[in-house]
Amino acid sequence: MTEVNTTPFLARVERALNNFSLANRIVGSTFLPIALLIVLAASQSYWTYQEYRTNKEIQHLAALSIDLSNLLHELQKEEGLSAIYLSSYGGVDAKRRLTAQKTQTNQAIEAFNSSVGSDQLNAFDREVSESLRMVQSEIAQLGEARSYVLNVDFSAERREDARIANMSFVERQVAQPRVFPIDVMQADFNKMYKALLRFVGSMNHSVSDATITREISALLALMQLLELSGSERTTVAVGYSSGYFDAERFSEFLELLGQQKGAEMAFENVAEKDLWQAYEALSSEDVATRVEEFRSIVIDLEGGDFKDTGYTAEDWYAAATQRMDMIKQVSDGLAGEIREQAGAKANKAFIVALLFGISVGVVALLLVGALIISRSVSRPLLVLDEKIGQLAEGELDVDVPFQNYGAEIGSIARALENFKASNLERVRLEEEAKTAEEEKRARDEERRARQEKLKEEEQQRELKVAAEKEARARQLEERITAFDDAIAEKNRRFSEAIEQMESAAVKMSEAANKMEAQTVAATQGAEQTASNVKTVSSATEEVASSVSEISRQMEHSSSISGDAIVKVDATAEIAASLAESSRNIGNVISLINEIAEQTNLLALNATIEAARAGDAGLGFAVVASEVKELANQTASATNDIVDQINQVQMISDKVVKTISETKTAIQENSEVALSVNAATEEQSYATREILHNIREAAKLTESVSEQIKQVQEGSRDALSGSEQVQTSSQSLTQTSRELSKTIEDFLRDIRAI
Repeated sequence: MTEVNTTPFLARVERALNNFSLANRIVGSTFLPIALLIVLAASQSYWTYQEYRTNKEIQHLAALSIDLSNLLHELQKEEGLSAIYLSSYGGVDAKRRLTAQKTQTNQAIEAFNSSVGSDQLNAFDREVSESLRMVQSEIAQLGEARSYVLNVDFSAERREDARIANMSFVERQVAQPRVFPIDVMQADFNKMYKALLRFVGSMNHSVSDATITREISALLALMQLLELSGSERTTVAVGYSSGYFDAERFSEFLELLGQQKGAEMAFENVAEKDLWQAYEALSSEDVATRVEEFRSIVIDLEGGDFKDTGYTAEDWYAAATQRMDMIKQVSDGLAGEIREQAGAKANKAFIVALLFGISVGVVALLLVGALIISRSVSRPLLVLDEKIGQLAEGELDVDVPFQNYGAEIGSIARALENFKASNLERVRLEEEAKTAEEEKRARDEERRARQEKLKEEEQQRELKVAAEKEARARQLEERITAFDDAIAEKNRRFSEAIEQMESAAVKMSEAANKMEAQTVAATQGAEQTASNVKTVSSATEEVASSVSEISRQMEHSSSISGDAIVKVDATAEIAASLAESSRNIGNVISLINEIAEQTNLLALNATIEAARAGDAGLGFAVVASEVKELANQTASATNDIVDQINQVQMISDKVVKTISETKTAIQENSEVALSVNAATEEQSYATREILHNIREAAKLTESVSEQIKQVQEGSRDALSGSEQVQTSSQSLTQTSRELSKTIEDFLRDIRAI
C-alpha cells in the first residue's frame, strides 16, 4: 500500500475528519452549504414577498382612503346642513338642501361599501380589518341618527321652549336637563368620525417603509384637520342660524380652533416640503381669507348676539365647505401619491421575490443531485457498517450485500464476508440481566424520594403566597378606606361652596325682580305724568285761542262782556289745574328720585354678591354697574325736570294773576278797550310761553320714561344672570353627585376584587 505524503497540518485535518462518518462528511461538504443557501434564498424570497403583499395592501388601502375621505366629506356636509335645519326649526329651504345632501351621502356610503367586500376584510392586517368592521358598524348605526333629524317634532320643541320659559326658578332647579336634537345628532356623527380616523391610523400598523409611514401620518393629520374643520363648520353654523352664541358653544369654537392649529402643526412636522408648500398655497387663497373673516367676527363678539352682523349661516357654510374642499384636494392627492409609491414598491418587490424563487429552485435541483450522489456512497457504507456491528455482536448468520459491486464498496463487502467466515465458531457471552435489574430498582427508589421532596416544597410555597395575598389585601383595604374618607371630606366642602353660590344667586334674583317691579311702577307714573302734561298743553292752547278772540272782538266788548267774564273764569280754572298738574309732576319726580336711589342700592348689593361669586359673577357685576349708571342718569334727568316744573308753576301763577286783572278790567268799563287790548296781548305772549314750557316738560317726561325702560331692561339682564348662576350651581351639584357615585362604584369594585 502506498503511503500518501502529507504535511503535518493536512495530517491533523485528515485525522479530525476521519472522526466523522463518510455520510456526515459528504453532507457537511455538500448538503449543508447548499441547504443553507436555500434557506437564505427562501427567507429573502419570503420577506420580499411579504413586502410585496404589504405594499399591495397599502396600495389598496390608499385607494380605499380616497373613498373614505369622500364619505367623511359628505357626512360632514350632511352634519352641517342638519345643524342648520334643526336651528331653523325645520326651515323649508334648509330641509330641501339637507334632503339633496342625503342623496349624495348615500352614494358615498354605497361607493365605500362596494370598495370593501366581505372577502377582503380577512386579507388585511388584523387591526386594519377590525377598524374597517367598526366603520361598517358605525355606518349601519348612523342610519337611525340620520333619519332622526328629519323626524324631529319642532312643534314639541317650541312647546318645550315655552314651557321652560314659563317655569319658576324652583321648577327649573328640579327639572331634568334638556337634551337638544342638535347635541344628539352631533354625538352620533362624532362616533362615526372617530371610527374613520382610526381606520386611517391603522394603515401604519404593518408599514416598515419610512417614507410611506410619514406620508400616511401626514394623511392622518389632514383627515383629522378635515374632521375638526367639519365640527367647526357645524358649531358656527348653529350660532349664525340661531342668531346667538352661548358660552358653551363659544368655548367649543375656541377649542376647535386650537385643535386645528395642532393638526396643522402635526401635518407640517411629517409632511414633505413640497406637500406643505402646496397646502400653504391653498391656505392663502380668498376662500381661506373669508373663513378667517367669519372667525374674527365670532371672536370679536365673544359669542353673544349675531343677528346684526350681516352674515348668514348659509354664507358661513359655503365658505367653510370651500375651505374643506381645498383640504380634501390635498389629502386626495397625498393618498394618490401613497398608492402610486406603494404600487411601484410592490412591483419591485414582486420581481425580486420571483428572482429569489427561481434561485431557490435551481439550488434545490443541485441539492437533489448532491443527495443522489451522496446516497450512492453513504447508503452502502451505512449498510455495511450495520452488518459489521451485527457481526461484532455475534450475529454470524447475517447476509453481507454488495459483494458484486466494483471499486471500494465491493472490496469492503468481500472482506467482511471473509471476516464472517473466520468467526463462525464464536459465541455470544451470557446477558447481564441480574445487574440491570438491580440498577433499575435503585433508580425507582431515588425517583420516589425526589417526588416527596418536591411535594413538600410546593406546599410551603403555597402557604407563603397565601400569606402575601392576605397582607396585600389588608394594605389595599386600608388605602381604600383612607381614600374614601378624603373624597367624602372634599365632596362635603364642594357641596357647601355650591350651596353658598346658589344662595347668592337667589338673592341676586330677588333683587333683580324687586328692581324690575319698581321700574314698572316708575314707568307707569312717568306715562301718567306725560298724559297730564299733554292735558295742560291742550288747555293752554285753548287759553291762547280765547285771548286772541278777545283781542279781535274788543270793539264789541260791551255786547259780549258777559261772555268774556265767563271765559276768563274758565281760564282761571284751567290755570289752577295747570298748577295742580305741575305739583303732581313734582310728586312723580320725587318718586323717580327715590327709585333711582333704591336702584343704586340694589346695584351696590348686586356688585357685592357678584364679587362673592368670583369668576362666575363677572358678567353680572358688569350688568350691576350698568344699572347703577342708568340710575345716576335718571336722578340727573329728574333734577332737570324739577327745574322745568318750577318754571311752569311760576308761569301758572302769573297766568292766574293776569286773568284776575283782565276780569277786573272788563268789569270796570268797556271804555278802557285800548288798555284791555294791551293786557290781552300780554296775556297772549304769556300763554305762548306757557305752551312752550309745557311742551318741553312733555319731552323731558318721555325721556324719563325711556330711561326707566332702560333700567327695567338692566334689571331683566340681572335676573337672567342670576338664573345662569343658579343653572351653573345646579350643574356643579349634579357633577359632584356623579363624581361621588363614580368613586363609590370604583371603590366597591376594588373591594370586590
